[in-house]
Amino acid sequence: MAGWRASRYHRPAPTPSPPMTPTPVSAADKRELARRVGRQLEKNHGRKKSYAPYQVSGAMRELNYPLGWDCWALSLYASAYDFGIYHAARGESCDYQAMQATMLSSIDFKGLDFSGALDALGTSSGSDWSLTDLFSIFDSINFWD
Repeated sequence: MAGWRASRYHRPAPTPSPPMTPTPVSAADKRELARRVGRQLEKNHGRKKSYAPYQVSGAMRELNYPLGWDCWALSLYASAYDFGIYHAARGESCDYQAMQATMLSSIDFKGLDFSGALDALGTSSGSDWSLTDLFSIFDSINFWD
């Protein structure tokens, strides 16, 4: 009887999700992903400097992006620390800075050079700046169209 009671109240641990491998994504898809996921995160959680990995993954699922693309969105919207913890828990070793640089370089700034500003305002610099701030500015001037 005690065994039955214990199993009734103690559920087995959930099966871990399959490990994520960064899927190759075109520059156009990275640009679209950055814009759409940023808007979804801001809509769901308000504007923040960074978002928890579960929030980024949730936005990705809401927008029907494949699981293999989460890594790219995490490099933009999660902190370096959360990105590292998220991947370590899955036994993966993805390079946050390299992936973030790749994502940012794929965003077409229409000939404007934001590289110095992005370096100075980077998410690890301790500033209050966030990519959603930059994307909101672009939205207000119809930059994406």
